[in-house]
Amino acid sequence: MAKDSNQLATFWMRLLAHNIDLLILLIPLFIAGIYIESNRMLYTAGILLYVVYHVAFELSKWQASPGKRILSLKVRNSFFESPGFLAIFLRTTLKFLSLMLLFGGFAMISFTKKKQGLHDLIAGTVITVDK
Repeated sequence: MAKDSNQLATFWMRLLAHNIDLLILLIPLFIAGIYIESNRMLYTAGILLYVVYHVAFELSKWQASPGKRILSLKVRNSFFESPGFLAIFLRTTLKFLSLMLLFGGFAMISFTKKKQGLHDLIAGTVITVDK
């Protein structure tokens, strides 16, 4: 796909896609909460579920989680091609760093040229709108 034909996803598009994914993830996490009594185990299960969910879907032929797919968004590398496992895994796990920086890593999406968060910059990824 030519670089010129890719529109980059805005902060708000990405936030909406992420919230859709969180709603989907709440279902199995709620069920797990019924059976897991330890908060620490439940948090660990939630983090693992989040990482596996995003890595699996973003490495699939969709190149997107269900939330991104609903909004026609795709994860791409800096050359606007399908990223590999390492880039997707880094991007997903580094979202927790963006979160720990008081959401500053996510706020960067609104201010960077390629609309990249801190996790995207480090992993070398962008989010495109593919209609």
